Amino acid sequence: MVDTEKLVICGQELTRAFDFLDRANDCVWPSAPQLATKRGLLDAARLAVDAAKQALPH
Repeated sequence: MVDTEKLVICGQELTRAFDFLDRANDCVWPSAPQLATKRGLLDAARLAVDAAKQALPH
């Protein structure tokens, strides 16, 4: 069974991931700095999802 603290941590990490994805979606111009920023935000979102997965038991 999953305890409340783990669910809260998971929810926080998923919220961070969606925030990163929203920010990445705002990068619409195809310039090199925008692409680098978008890539960084997508990587951060991926890490947040991985952290959320680790918060839950397997």
